[in-house]
Amino acid sequence: MAVNIMHGKHPDLDVVDVLMEDHREALRTLREAMAATSEDLRDHRKIEDILARVEQADPCSNDYIKVAKELEGSVEDHVKFEEQLQFPQLRQLAAREQLVDLAGQVMKVKTTAPTHPHPRAPHDAASLKLVGPAMGLADRLRDTLRASTS
Repeated sequence: MAVNIMHGKHPDLDVVDVLMEDHREALRTLREAMAATSEDLRDHRKIEDILARVEQADPCSNDYIKVAKELEGSVEDHVKFEEQLQFPQLRQLAAREQLVDLAGQVMKVKTTAPTHPHPRAPHDAASLKLVGPAMGLADRLRDTLRASTS
């Protein structure tokens, strides 16, 4: 026989019903988070593809201006999505220590991450950990060489 919960948000439900509803709510939240993450990754890949097209386009051409405007719109939309939706949700869900740790991880990755788009590079985490620093090193070397010849 299930115990009736007399206090709380569902006084008419038994313990099993309340736990099942909490479980369903957790699954809904997880599905929403996974969908948001997938959307975020699609946005990042789209921006990376546009960046590659910008780098390949002739800066004096109309195509360059068109692609640059496309990039501007995509970045603005993505930043708005992150700043107005994702980051506030993250601040609500994560403990301060987790946020500080995450910020440290982001800063560490920025020191080795590529500085140019690589749309044909693998996008899975394991591959990026392996090839990302090498691409970053190559990008920084290229940036240095370009700066020294300018």
